[in-house]
Amino acid sequence: MPSLAWYVQRLSAMSPAEIPWRLSHKVRDEVGRFRSWPTAEAIPFSSIWNGPATLIEWRAAARSPLPAKPAEHELASWPEEWRTRCLAEAEDLLAHRVTFFHLERHDLGEAIDWNRDCESGKTVPVTYAPRLDYRAANRVGDVKIVWELNRMQHLVRLAQAWLLTHDDRFAREVVAQIQSWIAQCPYMHGINWTSAMEVSLRALAWTWAVEYILDWDGLDDEFFKLLARSVHQHLDFVDRHYSLHSSANNHLVAEAGCACVVSSWWSGLRGASRWHQHARAHLERECLRQNWPDGVNKEQAFFYQFFVFDLFFLPALQARRTGNPFPKEYHARLEAMAEFLAWVTDSAGNTPRVGDEDGGLALRLTWPHANECHGLLNTAAAYFARADFKAWAGGVLDEKSAWLLQERDKLDYSSLETPQSRRASRLFPEGGYAVLREGEGASEMLALLDVGPLGWPATAAHGHADALALCLHLGGVPILSDPGTWSYRDNNWRVYLRSTPQHSTLQFGENNQAQYLNRFMWGKRFAARLREFEACPESSVVVGDVTWWSGEHHERRLEWHSDTRQLRIVDVWHGTRPASIVFVLHPGIHARAVDERSVVLSVGDVTLQFTVDCGELAIEPMKFSPRCYVLVPSIRLVVRGLPAAGRAACTLQALASATSAG
Repeated sequence: MPSLAWYVQRLSAMSPAEIPWRLSHKVRDEVGRFRSWPTAEAIPFSSIWNGPATLIEWRAAARSPLPAKPAEHELASWPEEWRTRCLAEAEDLLAHRVTFFHLERHDLGEAIDWNRDCESGKTVPVTYAPRLDYRAANRVGDVKIVWELNRMQHLVRLAQAWLLTHDDRFAREVVAQIQSWIAQCPYMHGINWTSAMEVSLRALAWTWAVEYILDWDGLDDEFFKLLARSVHQHLDFVDRHYSLHSSANNHLVAEAGCACVVSSWWSGLRGASRWHQHARAHLERECLRQNWPDGVNKEQAFFYQFFVFDLFFLPALQARRTGNPFPKEYHARLEAMAEFLAWVTDSAGNTPRVGDEDGGLALRLTWPHANECHGLLNTAAAYFARADFKAWAGGVLDEKSAWLLQERDKLDYSSLETPQSRRASRLFPEGGYAVLREGEGASEMLALLDVGPLGWPATAAHGHADALALCLHLGGVPILSDPGTWSYRDNNWRVYLRSTPQHSTLQFGENNQAQYLNRFMWGKRFAARLREFEACPESSVVVGDVTWWSGEHHERRLEWHSDTRQLRIVDVWHGTRPASIVFVLHPGIHARAVDERSVVLSVGDVTLQFTVDCGELAIEPMKFSPRCYVLVPSIRLVVRGLPAAGRAACTLQALASATSAG
């Protein structure tokens, strides 16, 4: 169980109205121990269903247009590499080999145990879910690994393989895995009924996969009715367990987004209309509440923005197709979210790593290492009729968008002209990001200064203590980067990677700009603000400052000079402890010291000289997490020997031999 300190910290993030709400839910859950919860198999079908009575009738009925199945002639015209990748993954999945996080083609065994941490081998007891402490690693293992597998998003790839081949093996495996899950995970018991977000994502994956194989001759009424009963339990669970108040971050978006789509497809379920209305109301409110007007998501974590964009977008796509679109304010905010991600992503499709990242997806429609930004921009291009989005995604439809869009959407996409639309410097004032950029392709420079808040207002669960941190990409190559996440386990690596000393900003000792409380909560926070922003063809300037929670002050000025291709960073500070300035290098960058104040950086065709005008410049090893559960060695540049108050100027200069590469 969480410690007393954890409860005190969590209570501090709650409003007065939230406490009685949580107490009432706690009482409800405790009383639920004495209920006899029915298994899906035991529910009388007539008690949960008022739609067409048989599978044949359901096939013929008018259902939600999302999920949408590509036509046979479309599938035949797709690139062979899409088919090859999908079928290779599907063959692995038939053999119960899965790939997620750091697990590559991990063997789950002949019979999948859905209540087991497949990495540690620890099996979670199938006890009453509300009394199961999923944080207790000694009892449940790593719950994130358990939950990721139980999202069952891999079933969509199996179903896609059936659409591509009509090979019975793939459809049969989809059915078999759903049946085995329902048998092993009775309603309200076990680890897979402890999170409404996980329940909702699983229901979406099931629905998508079953729509893809709905015409398979092997489907029968018995499976259809079993699945309908379990989906009823999933939707009812989500509707009773929405993450509200201080927990209403990306979890609530996932719950409502999935419930909105799933309840529309399963319109024959009793309660579907009510659940759909509740989910849509949450989405309409949260799209505006959780995202700044300039399109920045308030988690202040870029890869979470990809996640929640899809969860807002899928219901909007479904609603437009059914003739009941979301309000125009909702669509405007969605479009702003896509535009922000486009502006901070380089022309090679690399999005700077800011804040937490766990690789979470609303839905798995393509291979694991697909470019997330290109997929988002392509679907947004078709939806919003944005030719610039299409151009920035490369002008070619990606696999994810091909699965997601209907044929008429693809015709709209094809009709979009792709102008030479260049992204330039831009300020996102509410979200707190200043973008300095110039050029495209090999000559592109993209610098991002973080002057935003720490994270979600209640807890800042996924924010890093990174005010005034600098990210830099040159020629489509990340140079300065956020160090990543590694995992959400409660240990020193979580503390290390979120801390100020591991980000490209100024440090006072080894302390943080904000008060670290626990792995998903910050206490007292820094106050960052933008002071100046000016973008001109010859030069661009941005100035921001931050006051630490402990009172120290730091001001940073970025100057980009186009003629000399030089980035100048000027820091001014005053505090009570000696200062240092850190620059975190992306893995794979080589650093060679020239003298005590100058270093040459090189990666591929990109070569830079880094120079500082005071202190001593050191090259130090550090750990870097390129994706969840992966740690690799990298290096950072540290300007040491600085006083508690002072000024320093650092210069990044592209060397002449690499000017063409940026």
